Amino acid sequence: MTFLLLSPIIDLAFLSASFPQVIGSSAMTSFEYLDLEVAIGPGRAGVYPVHVLRSPAGEAQGELAWPAAQLRTLLDVIRAGVVGEHVERLEQVARATGETLFRTLFSGDVGACYEASRAAVRIQGKGLRIKLRIEPPELHAIPWELLFDPRLAEYICLSRQTPLVRYLAVPQPIIPLAVEPPLRILVMAASPNEMAPLDLVQEQVRLATALAPLVDQGRAEVIWLPGQRWRDLQEAMQRGPWHVFHYIGHAAYDETQGEGVLILADDDGGPRLLSSGEFARLFDAQPALRLAVLNACEGARGDEQVAFSSLGAALVRRGLPAVIAMQYALTDQAALEFSRTFYTALAAGLPIDAATGEARKALSLSRAQSLEWLTPVLYLRAPDGQLWQPSSLDRTVPAAPKATPVQPARKAESQVNANIHIGGSATGSTIVVGSQLNMTNSGASAVTSASPEERASVEAQIGQLLFALRTLRGHVDGVKLQLAELQLQLLQSELVKAGTDQAVNTTTLTAAGDWLFDNMPDLSDPLTRFFTNTAVRKIFSSAGPPAATWLHTRVRG
Repeated sequence: MTFLLLSPIIDLAFLSASFPQVIGSSAMTSFEYLDLEVAIGPGRAGVYPVHVLRSPAGEAQGELAWPAAQLRTLLDVIRAGVVGEHVERLEQVARATGETLFRTLFSGDVGACYEASRAAVRIQGKGLRIKLRIEPPELHAIPWELLFDPRLAEYICLSRQTPLVRYLAVPQPIIPLAVEPPLRILVMAASPNEMAPLDLVQEQVRLATALAPLVDQGRAEVIWLPGQRWRDLQEAMQRGPWHVFHYIGHAAYDETQGEGVLILADDDGGPRLLSSGEFARLFDAQPALRLAVLNACEGARGDEQVAFSSLGAALVRRGLPAVIAMQYALTDQAALEFSRTFYTALAAGLPIDAATGEARKALSLSRAQSLEWLTPVLYLRAPDGQLWQPSSLDRTVPAAPKATPVQPARKAESQVNANIHIGGSATGSTIVVGSQLNMTNSGASAVTSASPEERASVEAQIGQLLFALRTLRGHVDGVKLQLAELQLQLLQSELVKAGTDQAVNTTTLTAAGDWLFDNMPDLSDPLTRFFTNTAVRKIFSSAGPPAATWLHTRVRG
């Protein structure tokens, strides 16, 4: 049996063996769209000019008279109740609000143009892509995805025939790109100190669960980046190409600049705010990257959702072809359903707006009377919604062959950022998976120099543990195997610091060791051999009393 260690980027591919294959075919029915492009310009006293720039029925113009007081109250209620316990009570309010939005936008000649366009595409057997070009900043926070057509008795964006996108015209052509499977998805999560802690392990498990069938079919490759710093992302981008970037974490709103900022971690584990320009700079010269998905975890503050939404628009203006940003926080169940349906449709070759529509539909059906389907906001500058050349991803390919054995990564390849929180509670320079970790800002210690031979011995021992872990496939839960792999990589990343100018974090060492002993009883003997290895014991002993005490009390031998 072979094992490939990927570090600092973690490949979730082997998780696919733990989940059943639920998708029989990659093919999805193709659908052709014509555009209804509606622009809302700057206004005065709550009245905004509206222009239909393009449609199957020609052009039109009108005005949007904003019923500010009425709609603001209703929208506040919806915002507070999208993921609430009594969301079913909001259905009538949501429908009334959506109908008000619809009648406000599609009134007069603009409304007549909408009706004529729907009739025209129906005759042609096509769909109508509704592109909203919204210029006034105060209208960006409005959930236009709530638009409800009273004649159809349906929310517009829940029908695959009428996908709704927020379109931004950017004077940069999108060069057609043929993509050979698999669709490569880079996932990054950040939970810096001083911010509300996020359950990053749950996020990782959720994505792995949702995408395992695609991975199993060789149609998607999901790579999890443990690091939280911009530097970690920069290094990961150099190891591409990547097709999709999926971010989970925090955002904030910059009142001065009037847009959101993303919050990563700095070198000390604290918050590092990145403007849309700085963030977009990390994606520079990445022609294969066509999509970013920005997701706030459940529990994110309301103002963060506004920040994510505005950040999505700003990133598209700076060159990304498409961004999906969540304007509200998704529950765990909804996030899983969205990822599963959206990425399945995208990998099958659907245009991104159609894939988003399928995900909305799944959200609306998976939880009765839920309003979470309106949470995703699609910002787009690809005119036809096609991020890749049609059919380039629309086929199933054999799963990737098993990796050939390689030597465990050396320090320069295996350095993992020591400022990440994955599950449980962690602060300072701690990396840990699981819970029951006391919060601390200490733990970094200078260690007596370890020789190159001793560091090589540590890496060889880690390689043996990873091999032993691999043999448990089919006998131990796949998610637990992935978390155990992560813990071993964390151990390696700290132990190989010995003898360098970097401090070894003893909290990471002991927390990772505790997790492995507590959760992987089948590895008890190999773990004991590892921790009683002469080189490992030397590093623990010189790392300070806490590490030495832990080793003495936890490991016998």
